[in-house]
Amino acid sequence: MAYEDIALRRSLRELFPDLQYYGLDRMTRLLTLLAASLNSVGVVVWCYVSWKLYFRLGWRIYVYNGANTVVKRLVSILNIFQVLLKIDVLFLILVSIFFIFLVVIPQLFFVMATDTIFLVFFLGGTGMLYSLGVNAIEFRSTATMTLFCTTSCVEFLATVLCLYSLMTGTVGSNPSVWERKVQIVMLVAGCVCIAALVVTAVAGAYNAYLFTVYPEVPITRKKSSKKTVEWSLV
Repeated sequence: MAYEDIALRRSLRELFPDLQYYGLDRMTRLLTLLAASLNSVGVVVWCYVSWKLYFRLGWRIYVYNGANTVVKRLVSILNIFQVLLKIDVLFLILVSIFFIFLVVIPQLFFVMATDTIFLVFFLGGTGMLYSLGVNAIEFRSTATMTLFCTTSCVEFLATVLCLYSLMTGTVGSNPSVWERKVQIVMLVAGCVCIAALVVTAVAGAYNAYLFTVYPEVPITRKKSSKKTVEWSLV
């Protein structure tokens, strides 16, 4: 066993003297194997589905949207924003989970009031960002997309403030091995979340600009009344 593992176990004994370490290690191994297995199956399924969708929708999308280059650009940018929005929400949820189990429950870094404020920003901001992004896409609203970008900036500042407080607070001056590992995990997850927020906000701002320049451009046409044979030939 490495020195850091021994020091981490010693710190855990000091923080949680009643914790069943051997049972926790066994459960951790089982959960790690289960998560790795599910991720592997998910990757295989997504690769298969993506391959099928590529050949299924690769050409038929032109039937719905026509061959207009402006419409093609709008559709592409909207699709990119939708993907970035979902990735952004995923990272925010992960940061919220890490924050709950590593910071809020142990109560090592902040008092309960500070934990609650940051948690409200993470959870409330996640729901607000997703709802604003979906509504902005559905109604092609410049105002809603602008509000989305503003909310992203607020979430960005809250995440930066949380990470800064974790690294420079009372614990940050002389952290134990466990607290240092928590700081590293939160720092990596927070930095990835910040990068996702910035990229999504930039994509949202560009979509807001396109909504203003092309307010009347239809994104999706109604499906033509073709027969099944004609659709299969397309």
